[in-house]
Amino acid sequence: MQWNDPREQGNCPGKFFEYIASLRPVLILGLEDGVPATIARERFAGFCANDPEAIAERLKAWLKEKEQFGHVRPLPPAAREGLSRTIQFEKLEQFLTKLQQSQSVA
Repeated sequence: MQWNDPREQGNCPGKFFEYIASLRPVLILGLEDGVPATIARERFAGFCANDPEAIAERLKAWLKEKEQFGHVRPLPPAAREGLSRTIQFEKLEQFLTKLQQSQSVA
């Protein structure tokens, strides 16, 4: 849940990555072109809306799926690829190392 406000652009709560890691579809309320919504859309990992009717339809579809299969189907493992804390930390470490090296040269 985030505010549906352009000032939320770029904000991505850490909890979002835990949801993706669980391989469960995520319902996102908030900025429809924000970081969480974009990641979920690109990875087929969830649904983002602010319209009550659209949200109700998505929840009904997930309930129908649960009734039909006994559970809501998990996301494909590829949905979480590259998003673990370890991998994200490695990327940050590489970025900071390059930044520090470029500062040393200057």
